[in-house]
Amino acid sequence: MFSTTIALCILGLAATVEQDTPSRVVQGEICCRVLLIDFEGREHVHPRESFEAIFFGENVRATPGPFSEPMIGSAREYFGDLSSGRLHLSGEVMPWVRSRHKVEDLPHWTKTRDGNRDWWQPVVADAMSLNNIPKDDRINGKPVNFYAVIYAGNDHGYLKCVDRNLFMGAGRRGLSNRVFRDGKVPHWEDRWHGKQITFSPERWRLEPSGMYGVGLLYHELGHMLGGFRDLYGEANGDFGRWAIMGLGEKTHFPTGPTALNRYIAGWLTYDVPAQQGRHRLRLPPIQTKRAVKLVNGPMPWADALVVEHRVRPNPLARTLPAEGLFVYEAYGKRRVRNVRWDAKAKKSVVVEQRQRVVRADGTPKNQPGDAFRGGTLTAFGKPSAASSATGCGYWELHNIAVPPESKDESFAARMRKLAAFEAVYLPERIATRRGTAPIHLARRLSPGDQRLYVRVAGGGCTVEGDDTLLAVPAPAAGRSHWGLIDVRATNDLKRLSVVPGKGAKIEEIQVVPRKPVLLNLLASPHVERLAAGLSGRVTTSAALADAVWAGQVVEIPLNSSNSPGKMTNITCPGGVLRLALRSVTRDSRNPRQATLVIEEGGKRQTYLRNVALHHDRPEFFLIDCRHLRGKQIGLDLSFKGPKDGQVVLWEAGFVSE
Repeated sequence: MFSTTIALCILGLAATVEQDTPSRVVQGEICCRVLLIDFEGREHVHPRESFEAIFFGENVRATPGPFSEPMIGSAREYFGDLSSGRLHLSGEVMPWVRSRHKVEDLPHWTKTRDGNRDWWQPVVADAMSLNNIPKDDRINGKPVNFYAVIYAGNDHGYLKCVDRNLFMGAGRRGLSNRVFRDGKVPHWEDRWHGKQITFSPERWRLEPSGMYGVGLLYHELGHMLGGFRDLYGEANGDFGRWAIMGLGEKTHFPTGPTALNRYIAGWLTYDVPAQQGRHRLRLPPIQTKRAVKLVNGPMPWADALVVEHRVRPNPLARTLPAEGLFVYEAYGKRRVRNVRWDAKAKKSVVVEQRQRVVRADGTPKNQPGDAFRGGTLTAFGKPSAASSATGCGYWELHNIAVPPESKDESFAARMRKLAAFEAVYLPERIATRRGTAPIHLARRLSPGDQRLYVRVAGGGCTVEGDDTLLAVPAPAAGRSHWGLIDVRATNDLKRLSVVPGKGAKIEEIQVVPRKPVLLNLLASPHVERLAAGLSGRVTTSAALADAVWAGQVVEIPLNSSNSPGKMTNITCPGGVLRLALRSVTRDSRNPRQATLVIEEGGKRQTYLRNVALHHDRPEFFLIDCRHLRGKQIGLDLSFKGPKDGQVVLWEAGFVSE
């Protein structure tokens, strides 16, 4: 929810920054029972007291002896600090118990079995059974919320049952019947009772004395206590050492959570500048529970650019690659799929991305150069561009200035450091005056590809060029409708107008710059061939979401099980093929499916194969076609699904990379 408006002086202009305070806050007391189990020939090293300190200790600044190493604090302290005292972790560590089974006798144990599959379940079951854990488990009268099961050994083959690392994970897991069907371990599903489990080794290094990795523990507790999302892997943005939910958990001084994860837990407030003009901002370190969110445009599915000021809390926190502004795109309700062809594997790679790090100097990933310490973040171009998913330019950061990297300052001194930058909203707002007369845009737009947003109330409106490009129907009384249309402005453009209907008022017009469009498949003559190949029709009015309408789209009714998917032949201009579409259906249980085949030189390559489409939000596909530049190709796009559905294709074209 939005609340509290802050007035700022922006280079002589009046502008505002709103505070986005999360409506959900993770708080209260969370109770954990820690179970310790070892095996014959796999005895534990660390006593029970060590884990009491790590989970529930106060003023913990070193791992327990005899292997003392500096650490950030206990789990109770860590999450108490993240939540500003709202969350309190309590619980009990049980004594070590000896398993009734040798490791080699566990069901489904093999030397190459991944611990994330079957064998871990009997270990957890054995620990629960040996401790006589009841179904209604309580500690001092408080219900147990989750369990942490620690087994003797380390994560580099001490148990000799995996190729690489033993599983350390968290989740609301049920036992697999196939694990227990031979009766070697009693089935105790009623004791688990749907509670969450984190399962991990006692130690995490090759040498026997290596201490339990507290950063990895806090990563897993982040899932269970804060609802944090994983941030490793391409789909999750590949945050690496910049986030504890990425790869920033490898030490006793893990990198903290991102602003996005803190916000999800209700432990951070966003500063949200208004979508207008130039904002001069000063941002304290993220440990102060603040970050900046720059919302990309007015659509209900709009993504955002998140800006964090990263500072090491103390000299020992070296997991963080660097200090400075850390920036990433958070796609929110968008579904963005990046698609590329793997020539070696002879198949496509489809990755649904939820976030994307905007790296300052274009280094591969997770390097000190990822942070902005000066200069500019641009909307288009390299090495740092913030328009990959949208294809539009909404925000740029100018005149970035951050303090010198911390050396010997106290924590309080580090938290007083402020980063400064200017957030510039690129879309142009066109004056509508009373909004009841036609508004002529032909000579007011800068040359180039643009996306036009129009908000109307009281009636409908149209966008007119040589033909009608967009028709927005009248909204209900007291409501507004948005319309959007992509246009190309040129110096000889003679006609482009927004025309209100009877009783209508044009409330707002925004003109947003887009990446250069190399080939627009929704413009003549391609759109007619594309629509014919899909047995669809070109229309100037199609709903994309509640109160959002698009023009110059192709509507594809699914009157049979498949649309024809006839070939559209073109000369590929290279770049990225962008497809934006929405599936419309009354039956959300049976989603539409999309398939894309590209034919080149007589070879047919399937880039999308029966990809399920969401039923109530736009889908975005970004298909890398740089390797096809200048070649004659055929595009075979098809859809299948229930007979009552349809697909709205509202963006299809090649844009510069």
